Amino acid sequence: MSVGTTITKKELDAAITAIGTDIHLAMNRAAEFKYYLDGVLDEDLTTLTYSAGDIANLRTAVADINQMSTIFNGAASLAVAKDFRTFLRRVWGFGVDRWT
Repeated sequence: MSVGTTITKKELDAAITAIGTDIHLAMNRAAEFKYYLDGVLDEDLTTLTYSAGDIANLRTAVADINQMSTIFNGAASLAVAKDFRTFLRRVWGFGVDRWT
């Protein structure tokens, strides 16, 4: 007798497929967003009511996400450990588990 729910192969396969697909799509979206944001001037963001600090946080968060994307895609490596959440936690808002 096991304790808790018995997991099936189908459930494991579905879970890893969903996780893998989500990561793949997120990494591609990150690269696309970085490409877009690189073409947006700070003055344009200021017009949208972003402050200079907001713009710096946004650009740094996007740069961090893009770095993850290049590492994920094998186009770069990371020599030392880095917590990619440092600037992302400033933009992801409530409802996201920030402490894991």
